[in-house]
Amino acid sequence: MIGVVHSESLDDRYHSYGEIVSLIDSLSNIEEYQNIMLVDTIGYSSLENIPIIAVKISDNVTVKEDEPRALFVGQVHAEEILGIEVVLSLMMDLLDPRPEDYSHMNILRSYLEIWLIPSANPDGLGVVHDGLDVTYRKNKTDFSPEGVTPNGVFDFEPSIGNDVDGVDLNRNFGFNWTFGDTFLVFDETDYDAEPHEARAGGP
Repeated sequence: MIGVVHSESLDDRYHSYGEIVSLIDSLSNIEEYQNIMLVDTIGYSSLENIPIIAVKISDNVTVKEDEPRALFVGQVHAEEILGIEVVLSLMMDLLDPRPEDYSHMNILRSYLEIWLIPSANPDGLGVVHDGLDVTYRKNKTDFSPEGVTPNGVFDFEPSIGNDVDGVDLNRNFGFNWTFGDTFLVFDETDYDAEPHEARAGGP
């Protein structure tokens, strides 16, 4: 059930979650990529249980080698859809480089283990792609106006920062997530004073 509908549309060039998965699946079935590309599910979204897909690109991709690792995450905030396109473009450059870039990309594949996560927030991406709110930032963790108890309704407002549901994943990393930033720091003493932007308890 949707609390408020705020219909907006995106340019078709932005990949939806289904299009991301379809692209990655089709690439993983190309024989020449089998030794340099590995697709993995690293977790699931909190509400809709959507797989979070990661792509590993490296020479000897099935072997855990002693080499530096680089991680590229395209989208954490739901509306960061341009980041998805950047990561997908990087993936294509690594897999199928232009002739003038081949030597450079081959060096990267040979000496790095590169991980690409187009979307770390597929629940939120759905809110944006479904046209409900193209400014939505969070996931779809279910709260209620009275507190952290789920109410089974997607409570959100089509304006920045006024949503009841959702957790801002970008403010929930386990290290220094509020270092130097007192804006919207979680107040343990007053649920109503916290606009659910900063943090939610849990692992």
